[in-house]
Amino acid sequence: MKTARFKIYVNRLLIISLFAFISACNSTPTKTSESNLKYLAPVSGEAFSSDFRVQQVASEIEVYEGDNGLFIAFMISRYGTASPFLFSIKEGKRISLKSKYPKEQKEELKKYIQNPHSLGHLKEGPSQNKQRDQIHAFSQKNGEELFVKLKGGSKGTSQKVFIETVDFSKEIPLVRKAVEQNNPSLLKKTYSGSIEKFIELEIAQNLKQIQSLEALEASKKVFAHLTPQSGNLQCRLMQIETQLKLQQQFKKATTVQELATIKKTLNSPIPKCYIVKRNTVYQTSRYERNRRKYFAVKTRETLPKGDIIKAESDKVEILRGKKTQNNWIATEGNNQLGQKLTYSSLRLPKEFQLVDPWDVKPLKPYWPKSQHLALESQIKNYKNRDFKLADQQSFDQAIRKNSVASYQAYLDNNPKGRFQDKATKGLVESYRRLNTPEGFIKAFKLSKDDQDFKSAFAHSQTDEQKAFVLKAYPLKHASQIPMFFELLQKCASCDKSDFYKKAQSLAGFGHGLTADNIEHSYEYKYVLKHLTPKFYAIKDGQNYGFRANYGSYTLTAFQPGNCRYSHEEREEGWQGIIFARRVERFYKIYACQSDPESNQKLLAQSKAMGQMASSLLNQTWKYSKLVATFRIYDDSSTQNNPFSNLFSVDVKNLCLGASGKSHWQMCYNIKDSDFKNVCVGMTEFPDSCYGVKDPDLKNFCLGASGQYRDFCYSIKNSDLKEACLGISKNSSHCYGVKDNNLKSMCLGISNNRNNCYNIR
Repeated sequence: MKTARFKIYVNRLLIISLFAFISACNSTPTKTSESNLKYLAPVSGEAFSSDFRVQQVASEIEVYEGDNGLFIAFMISRYGTASPFLFSIKEGKRISLKSKYPKEQKEELKKYIQNPHSLGHLKEGPSQNKQRDQIHAFSQKNGEELFVKLKGGSKGTSQKVFIETVDFSKEIPLVRKAVEQNNPSLLKKTYSGSIEKFIELEIAQNLKQIQSLEALEASKKVFAHLTPQSGNLQCRLMQIETQLKLQQQFKKATTVQELATIKKTLNSPIPKCYIVKRNTVYQTSRYERNRRKYFAVKTRETLPKGDIIKAESDKVEILRGKKTQNNWIATEGNNQLGQKLTYSSLRLPKEFQLVDPWDVKPLKPYWPKSQHLALESQIKNYKNRDFKLADQQSFDQAIRKNSVASYQAYLDNNPKGRFQDKATKGLVESYRRLNTPEGFIKAFKLSKDDQDFKSAFAHSQTDEQKAFVLKAYPLKHASQIPMFFELLQKCASCDKSDFYKKAQSLAGFGHGLTADNIEHSYEYKYVLKHLTPKFYAIKDGQNYGFRANYGSYTLTAFQPGNCRYSHEEREEGWQGIIFARRVERFYKIYACQSDPESNQKLLAQSKAMGQMASSLLNQTWKYSKLVATFRIYDDSSTQNNPFSNLFSVDVKNLCLGASGKSHWQMCYNIKDSDFKNVCVGMTEFPDSCYGVKDPDLKNFCLGASGQYRDFCYSIKNSDLKEACLGISKNSSHCYGVKDNNLKSMCLGISNNRNNCYNIR
């Protein structure tokens, strides 16, 4: 009997708990006033809220919009004890779903939702959504704002769901019409909340059509009836207003300063307006501990890249150890949004969040590229206009004063002035009017007119002044000698020796001058006549003569000698270095001596220069004339090459210099010219190969340097050909070289530089 009663008692408890659970899941939404909204901002539309419990934590929650309203789908895993269900916000009831598998559940939703479209979802496990416990969505079809918030939900427990919706469907048509027509008279009240989210296209079109300040004022009156939260609209209006004002200023600007002010304003940011640089989900509880500064922004939305926000405060610094008052730190001043926030107890109002300055960039006034170019062009034109005007005024002032100081002041203050040439001529005339040696010298430096120099010398009263004038003259060419030295001769106490030395170094001095015409030249008349040369005997082939040395200038004279055939000589030798070939040379030897008739001519030529001793011309010498050269092209001749040891130093320097671009200076230690050109051509200056006279060595240079590798095959000497191929193509060819020094050079350039030190 007791057992039966106990069973009845347990059954009653189960029925009561089940009824309580069903009533919790099917709670009816209640109409709520604006002040009772917990998560959404104050609104002007019809606000509704509802909260209920779900027996088991859903694996996925998704919000859908359809033609028949908003729905929330609770997808519960097939392993759970509870069933998945669909919650209709419009009707406020729970619709059970029969399917246990997620894919089948989504197909089943189409029976209850007409043309479903997902607005957002929450899912267990890793997700890109950082705020996994809430969904904030806007339904364009139904004109409703939806906020879903989850609380609780640990494993094995129930989950509490808060739902808030705001219906703007009645207000949207009127607001949209007022924005499209830019007619503020259609709006009789202020529309708060997120109504601007539903008319973003109309707002963008309205802003795009603003072309004047009058249209801007009308748009401001329309948007005054809206209370946007993100600050996007306010910042765009400020940006457009700045743009229109700058355009008006640009049309009226007449000075460079006004245009510079416009340019400065274009580069200055709109106060407290910023552009988001990257998609970021901000939370009121996310901030750094290391004294970072943030902006307080009046929005709870995720800020997408490119969005415009308006900071409600300057940069806010988060500190430690301060007490809060009314959710803000009251430590400085009265402006709450400008106070310093405390890290330990930071609490922001629900409509605010903090934004890191690193995630945003300042918003600046927008001007098209064509207007920027027009501004820069106008600034340039005005600068040119002002420069021309100031330049003209400065030159007119110099003309009025007509003095050295006025013209000099113009030249100094206007280095790029249009009247530089005229001012210079005026300055020259002003210096001439001084009638002083100094004045004429300064005029001469500007005009380069020798007449000014002559006038300066003519106005010199003493030898000191004349010496000063002569030293100021720029002697640069021999053609200046007659005029200069005529004046120099009028200065009795001037030291002329320095001028004689300087004259011999002038360009063109002695050009075309010979021992026969020296007496009729101005070089002799003004300079050489006053100097005593030193005479030296010289010989050149069959000719002999003398050299007259005046210091910096030397004059030579030759006459044929008396030469007789004496005998012939034969000489054997080698031509080349590495690729040396045996040669035979034949010479005719002549015995020469001075000729009496030639001596008389040479003495007559030297008479104008000075007294030359006749004994200097009594000379005897031998003259060798090359008659023929015979070459023997024999490859075997390189085996016993006597130059191999004689020029081993040059071979080693070639190897070291060509073994790397950083060692090419070693090439200049080589004595043989052909060898030196080969080394330089293979390293720093490839064109040096064309200066090599020997054909085999030239082909070696062009082939081994890598310019024309196939030229190696044109080399006749077999060892040199193998060395060229070893350096330019494959180092294995080096081992086919018979000459040891040449082999070491080949391996040193192609393989390892240390092989160069094996050259003996």
